Amino acid sequence: MENQEVDLAKALEFAEAKVALAEAVQRLEQNKDFITVIRDGYIKDFALTQVANCGAYDDTQTRGFVMGMKARGILDDYLYAMYQEGMMAKDSLPDIRAEMEED
Repeated sequence: MENQEVDLAKALEFAEAKVALAEAVQRLEQNKDFITVIRDGYIKDFALTQVANCGAYDDTQTRGFVMGMKARGILDDYLYAMYQEGMMAKDSLPDIRAEMEED
């Protein structure tokens, strides 16, 4: 009984932290500076410039280009994943709280 209470408390704490992170991502992605610098500048425009110029790259520059494209994708995937995980955690909060009340 006591272990289950501890597990539920940890589950609640974990879920609330995920929700807080998702909300932070949401605020970040609505921030005008983030949109200008990261979304439009780094992820979109810089990538387009790199793609447009990649035909003129030597092998070393091509490797750098590929690494840069991966980095942009990883950042975008991370932000999406943190948001999705937070929304799933938010959906689980009522169940966790209800289970805690039953004990």
